[in-house]
Amino acid sequence: MKIAFYRAKYGTWFDKLIALITRSEFSHCELVFSDGTCFSASNRDGVRFATIDFTSGHWELVDVEVTPAQESVIIAWCVRQEGSKYDWIGVFFGWAGVHQSSKWFCPEICSEALMIGTRQNTFQSSKSISPEKLYRWMV
Repeated sequence: MKIAFYRAKYGTWFDKLIALITRSEFSHCELVFSDGTCFSASNRDGVRFATIDFTSGHWELVDVEVTPAQESVIIAWCVRQEGSKYDWIGVFFGWAGVHQSSKWFCPEICSEALMIGTRQNTFQSSKSISPEKLYRWMV
């Protein structure tokens, strides 16, 4: 399993804004399961599974060590979250502890899935997490 981090310089104005606010080169992240299916919260689509082509060089892939059983737990949790809305309030005010319950933004849902699947607090679940913070925990 992997986490893919999107380099903001290749993205939209929103990607660049997120990178500027979080002082990061990354603006988005995706869980990438062993079958290649991706999962995250997207400002365009909400919480969803997707197929993404990572050959563009716009992404940095980081390995996540999980067992097949742990990956199954993560996938099952992600399926239950699918269709949830994007947490616009949390993206901009999460640093102050303000968020919308039952809504998600990308590094938050990725870290929560990893924490639940591995039953470890290695992956801090936080409403103030950014792609940069998640990246730093992973490398």
